[in-house]
Amino acid sequence: MTLLIIVLHILIDGLCGLAVLQRIEKEEWQIFTFIKAVAIGMFLETMVLTIFHFVGISILIGFIIFASLTLGHFLLNLKTLKQELSWRDPLLKKRLSVWEYLLLIFIGEKIAWSLYNLYRLPIYFDDALNHWSGRGKAMLTGVNWSWDPESIYFLGKAFGHMEYPLFISIWRAVNSALLGGGNGASERADGLIMAIFVAFTIMVWIFQRTGSRWLGLAGASIICAMPLQIWHMTAGYAELFIQAYLIFAMWSIMNDKYVLAGIFTAALIWSKNEGFIIFLPCLLLCISFRLLMDKETTISNKIKSFFKYNAAWLVAIAPWIIFKIINGVGFTIPGNKELGYVDGAMIKMAKAMFDAPSSSIFWIFIFISLVVGIRVIIKDRELFILTIGALFLLAMLTFVFTCTGAYIFLENQMTIHRSLMQIAPIFIVLVVITLGKGSVKNLFDID
Repeated sequence: MTLLIIVLHILIDGLCGLAVLQRIEKEEWQIFTFIKAVAIGMFLETMVLTIFHFVGISILIGFIIFASLTLGHFLLNLKTLKQELSWRDPLLKKRLSVWEYLLLIFIGEKIAWSLYNLYRLPIYFDDALNHWSGRGKAMLTGVNWSWDPESIYFLGKAFGHMEYPLFISIWRAVNSALLGGGNGASERADGLIMAIFVAFTIMVWIFQRTGSRWLGLAGASIICAMPLQIWHMTAGYAELFIQAYLIFAMWSIMNDKYVLAGIFTAALIWSKNEGFIIFLPCLLLCISFRLLMDKETTISNKIKSFFKYNAAWLVAIAPWIIFKIINGVGFTIPGNKELGYVDGAMIKMAKAMFDAPSSSIFWIFIFISLVVGIRVIIKDRELFILTIGALFLLAMLTFVFTCTGAYIFLENQMTIHRSLMQIAPIFIVLVVITLGKGSVKNLFDID
């Protein structure tokens, strides 16, 4: 029953997202189309349900209204959808090679292991219980929850930091409402969903840029091989949401889909505080470089594109931002505001990257590959912009963990590895495309 409810929940979100995609970008039906649609639908559903809950509508009733409107819109526009969209997925054109079968088996084993753990293990990590699931249960039951800033239960702060956004909490609360009560699987399934989205987006992006399906699968295999990534598929944290919406937003920017990028940026902000403080500046930097380096587009169109991006994320996330400003709720947790370099922090940062079982040799591989592929990167506009964005992300994380109160999380190694994991997919795409545009693509003579 749990699996069926989650699948139905995903389907409703997917239909909602397809309605949005139909209006902002005309494209053929592909697997990636539905994945983007689900990601958009999850974001919009939880934003709408937050507003419903604020005005006194329960999570369950709110979802029933949302689902009814979504299904109604889909049925009314089904004929139009059939006429506008056709199924042509280039990923499915060629038969799989032996290497591709092996890579798919490797990825499939990781997903199967995670599914097994979803049902085998309860949700037990502190942050997962409190911030991401606990507040969802509080909203669902009305116990230990209040929208009144004067209440000790304001935004469920009895469970943790009220500064955290509500995306994950509400999505899990819907699962619990539909099941008549949550369980370990329903409260952690979103991590596995996002991990699949990340792996598939890596594969699609690499395939689109190199024309090599096996290289795309190789990129997806790299993220699936990271020890901490596999654990987080079922840990119940928010890191994989950050991964997913960051790579969705970056892909959209690099493909000149600025409204779509804005929606994914809003979802990134709605996922965790880092979305606003760390990742939004990076995305603004990338879109600025993308437009400035575009010699074929007029200045007026560049201004329009920049405006569309910013208008999209601002309008989509505006209710949450306005609510936080009015009620004096911060965009970072207390204790992370002190600035100043901490002695010895850079050495600890280097050890966290290059001497950590959570990522094995991943970051060593990444930096060696960037050095090897530097000539390719300089000659390729998209890779150059992606490199700037990736290194800016790393620089921002380095600053936070070496020059703010977040240093304590570098010292005790609680958060640093999870933060590095958030940006890993961008580096994977960058490195595999760079190597693929060199000689690696023809290594096995597959495509």
